[in-house]
Amino acid sequence: MSRKKGSPNISNEVREIIAKVALENRLEKRDILSARIEGLIRARGRRVPQKETIEKLISKARQKERQRDDALDEPWTPASLYEHRLPPEDLPAVLQAYTLRKDTPRPLTVREAKWVAQFRATFEDIRDVAMWASRYALADRACSASGVPFEMSTIHSELAESFSLMGDGKSTITHIGKSVQKGGSKRNKEERPSDNVEPWAPVPGLEQ
Repeated sequence: MSRKKGSPNISNEVREIIAKVALENRLEKRDILSARIEGLIRARGRRVPQKETIEKLISKARQKERQRDDALDEPWTPASLYEHRLPPEDLPAVLQAYTLRKDTPRPLTVREAKWVAQFRATFEDIRDVAMWASRYALADRACSASGVPFEMSTIHSELAESFSLMGDGKSTITHIGKSVQKGGSKRNKEERPSDNVEPWAPVPGLEQ
């Protein structure tokens, strides 16, 4: 079926950008955010939707997030372990991230704590763990609010790119019990991984 005439044809990447900015800046007016979003989309080399379309998608993402009322986005404290259990080996890193964010305007959320548990063995510095946990939590929320499948989020390529820029060519990404050794040369984007190596991929959502 052909697309309805006049309806916007917006990529998943652009929808995710709009939702991320909308959720990160929930108190800012749409017309202010739309100008910022236009710049972000243009910087990615993507087609910029009309201002009216961007503002509608901002409202839609915010409304969908309000309807969810997700307990995963409540602040995490040690008492949260009663309802949101974590493996004992993950708790030290989560407590470090909790302490790091405790006295900030944005304390660690339950969703972020779960991502800290996923990334604790990936980075040596807890600040890097907390930063990527925060970014993944936002991507998780933005995908849910925009209807973009989480496995198609741009956050995964951003994480991989951050490792490729580390320079030693021998970094190991360890995540959810899976590892992928990064060799000195870049893989062709279309090259399939070896049959005996399971490709790395983040857990799609953390609601369970």
